Amino acid sequence: MILLNNLDPKKIDPEKVYDFDVNSCCREIRSPLEQEEEHQGKGKTKQAPKNIYFDCETYTTKRLKHIPYLVCLKSYDEKQTFKSKYCFEEMLDHLAQKYGSEDFGGDVQTLKMFAHNSTYDGSFMLRHLMNLQILEKDNKYVSMKGDYCYWKGSVKKYIKVEVRDSYRLIPMRLADIPKSLGFNDVQKEVIYYNMYNYKTIEHITKMSKNELNKYIEEFNKESHNTKQELEEKRNEFMDNLKEWGCVNQDGTYDLLNTLKFTAKLIVTC
Repeated sequence: MILLNNLDPKKIDPEKVYDFDVNSCCREIRSPLEQEEEHQGKGKTKQAPKNIYFDCETYTTKRLKHIPYLVCLKSYDEKQTFKSKYCFEEMLDHLAQKYGSEDFGGDVQTLKMFAHNSTYDGSFMLRHLMNLQILEKDNKYVSMKGDYCYWKGSVKKYIKVEVRDSYRLIPMRLADIPKSLGFNDVQKEVIYYNMYNYKTIEHITKMSKNELNKYIEEFNKESHNTKQELEEKRNEFMDNLKEWGCVNQDGTYDLLNTLKFTAKLIVTC
């Protein structure tokens, strides 16, 4: 039996938002920056979680397998892009070198990594993580936890990774988020993903205009959009190529650079 006088009631502030906590009944939800400041102010040795937002781009093989070759990340203090078939390993190496601890049993930094549809983006991390824990609902990842070890020579650094799905927090397409929040001047993400495949990946930085038009026509044949919408999409796409500096001096197009800008737009939303 628990006596009422043994409980430690807390006054509820109607101006704040609370969530249910089994141990303390109610606790205030604080922003990541407030949590970090609290940890530093109390002189605690345990590090506050670091929030990181990431997005990857892939191409399809002949057997329609998706291969990542570019990943962008954004946090409060940095933006990084990794371009190679080892892009996820390079990203995790970078994060471990920056935030990692050499003592696996000690105070290892936890990185909370958010992706819009983490079931897709997060799946490319699975083979890189140890002590993997996955929480699923409706065949989709709710969260994914694991440990990563950066190991070069005699140097070992460890980080704890927790991948979460931002779609469960904001259940709408990324393209619709800026407008729903009142930002009407955000640049649109316009891209033809059918251009990225095993036939083009070797010359993706030097695509001819005829080749672009071929894939645009293929996309239009399968699309249910109106002719006006398809024409607007094509014009927006070609304008973006020029604005982002993706037109080479010989008149070919660098579509890898296009995806770099697109991924940065996504992690900025």
